[in-house]
Amino acid sequence: MTLQKLKQHRILWIATLIILFGALALMFNNPGMLYANNTWEATYWNDPILSGEPVLHRYEAEINYDWAGLSPDPVVNVDNFSIRWNTVMQADSGVYRFSATTDDGMVIYVDGVPVINSWYDSKVHTVTADVPLNAGPHQVVVEYYEAGGVAIAKVNWAMISSGQPTPPPPGGQPMPPPPGGQPVPPPSGGQPMPPPSNQGWQGQYYNNKDLGGDPALVRTDPQVKFDWGYGSPAPTIQSDNFSVRWTTNLNLPAGRYRFNVTTDDGARLWVNNQMLINQWFDHPVTTFSAEIDLPGGAVPVQMEYYENLLLAEAALTWQNLSGGSNPGTGGPFPLAVVTASYLNVRQGPGANFAVITTVTKGTELRLAGYRNDNGSWVQAILPNNVKGWVNSSYIYTDYPIQNLKVWPTDNKPNSSTATVTANYLNVRYGPGVRYGVFNTLQKGQTVIMNGRNADGSWVQVRLPDGNIGWVNANYINPSRPINQLPVVG
Repeated sequence: MTLQKLKQHRILWIATLIILFGALALMFNNPGMLYANNTWEATYWNDPILSGEPVLHRYEAEINYDWAGLSPDPVVNVDNFSIRWNTVMQADSGVYRFSATTDDGMVIYVDGVPVINSWYDSKVHTVTADVPLNAGPHQVVVEYYEAGGVAIAKVNWAMISSGQPTPPPPGGQPMPPPPGGQPVPPPSGGQPMPPPSNQGWQGQYYNNKDLGGDPALVRTDPQVKFDWGYGSPAPTIQSDNFSVRWTTNLNLPAGRYRFNVTTDDGARLWVNNQMLINQWFDHPVTTFSAEIDLPGGAVPVQMEYYENLLLAEAALTWQNLSGGSNPGTGGPFPLAVVTASYLNVRQGPGANFAVITTVTKGTELRLAGYRNDNGSWVQAILPNNVKGWVNSSYIYTDYPIQNLKVWPTDNKPNSSTATVTANYLNVRYGPGVRYGVFNTLQKGQTVIMNGRNADGSWVQVRLPDGNIGWVNANYINPSRPINQLPVVG
């Protein structure tokens, strides 16, 4: 090899290395290259605080999960687990509405800023936030934890207005969540104050950001609808670093309601003594929404707000989404509340039936219209719309149990069987291929059919060892038509 050719090879080799290292540097400095088409990188932990060594790492197409009382994967706990999802969204310039549906806690970060912070134990609820974004890639991180009972995690976003978004004011940047991923603590006492008996809102104004000490001003505000700009709520209140607590009773018809909080900076909202919105961090003016079923009558409402620097705004609105119909009953189904600390939900009316899941004290159920012969067991609909049976001694309801219909003997969920027709048939944790496999059946095996999903494409079965799972209906020979089975998932 001539000296000239050797020099050419050396130059080519050096150029290749430069291109390779440049590509790697670009990839790791631009996370948009790591995730194509909004694929989520998911990391799972067997604790609720995203700590220690992960037990599972995988890529997922979307965050749209209703695990009910099951686990996301055989290696992940049923309860007390946490997940972090990462992706990059390619955005056009405009305002995007992010939506989080969760049970229990969830935080959504966009470019490192927490736009939704609902990191606390809760029943399933939905929170939204409107976020202005410039055109280009944006890093989205979702953190989630499940404490116990039902587990739900769903995230989506959509553009609601196009064009160049208004930039946030200087300063006043959102604060990161507290270390360890713990939720922002509630104010001293932890419970909403009792609402005043007078009309309007009782406003307690403090010259600090944490509602501490004695209020500097107490007054009645006709509504929570304020845009103070760079000013102050009153001469005795400073223009920055102040906080307010508003309380009232709202006389509302029964129904499902959406409450909307618009603030700059932080806000918390309790409705009917339930924390509905928890966005206690610095942020530019943003609207957060959440829904709740209300029984009608006087409903205590409390909103807390703090202002850090510069612009100050606080507003609260609500809408009846159900036109005054009874909330959360799905029509004729009466409400019931769990009174035991833990209550098993079973496949049929008796302790000999397999357990679907366990619900905790205070969980609201809907009576599905059936009981056993003596009324000691009733069929109930869980918050995630799964049906099961519970011992009537451990629920409270205004509806007379004896008025429920007796479940027909020949329609009991566990009275039907199916034979496997495929050589091998996966048994999954839920009705779909996105759920993990925990067992495999062989051709000729017989299982008990408990129910089906809405379209009958998946059947819930009880295995010979007593475990409950789901199989594809195309690969079994049922003893009776699948469409006659109850919908249980």
